[in-house]
Amino acid sequence: MTDGDWYFDNRGSVAGPMNFPQLRRMALTFSIDADTMVWRDGEPERRRLRDVIGELASNPPPAALEVSPPANIRVHRGWTSGNRSASRRFVARYIDLQIHGYIGIFLLSYGLFSFLPVTAERLVGLLNSRGGWILGAMAQALIAVPIGALIIGWSGFSLGKWLCGIRICDEDLRPIGPIRALERELDVYLRGLCLAIPLLFIICGVLALRRVKKRGTMRWDEYGIVVLARPSGALQDAMFVCAICLAIAIYVAALAWFRSHR
Repeated sequence: MTDGDWYFDNRGSVAGPMNFPQLRRMALTFSIDADTMVWRDGEPERRRLRDVIGELASNPPPAALEVSPPANIRVHRGWTSGNRSASRRFVARYIDLQIHGYIGIFLLSYGLFSFLPVTAERLVGLLNSRGGWILGAMAQALIAVPIGALIIGWSGFSLGKWLCGIRICDEDLRPIGPIRALERELDVYLRGLCLAIPLLFIICGVLALRRVKKRGTMRWDEYGIVVLARPSGALQDAMFVCAICLAIAIYVAALAWFRSHR
């Protein structure tokens, strides 16, 4: 039953072919859900994944393939995939965006003022001009990309993700590495943040949060990236409250700095 090429319905278009291990990974990472229509090459009938999951292996399907309810990845110290807590992911992203952006701005500013002071002064003047805050926000989000890629690629965590109980790893539950993390962060910058353009940023954020609530995953987490979440409990709830307080503190500090330099 596991031989042959498999296909699935991807919002009206045919996705595939892929072998059984690839289809299994798609189910593990929630890139496809239990209601996705799947079929094998040569089979005219399309069936829901939940109806055929038990037929995909010669033995009864392991817990990792149970799709309703999800009991997939519980092998890394109690952490699990398929988390649909949009609030935790949103707060983690905001914290990372700000902290990584400030780190990158500090390093870039230090380098520019040390070696290219004239260019640095011109950039400061541009950012302080009318509408310069828009360019500043876009630049901060872009500068945060490589910083976040290095931190998440090597550890799977960042400060925001650690507080919110989020970990990024590959199918073997190991860090994805800086190169793959850079590709993911760029994808987030383009499709999730929409270049941090104010109005588009809000629209894309709302759409991303709706997707998390519905499918438990983002588009940039498909095809081999597993997002693990720390189980809810007293400890995680306390850490999430700390994350919210940190996010508020960052926002207040940034707003105060902005008003003082207008």
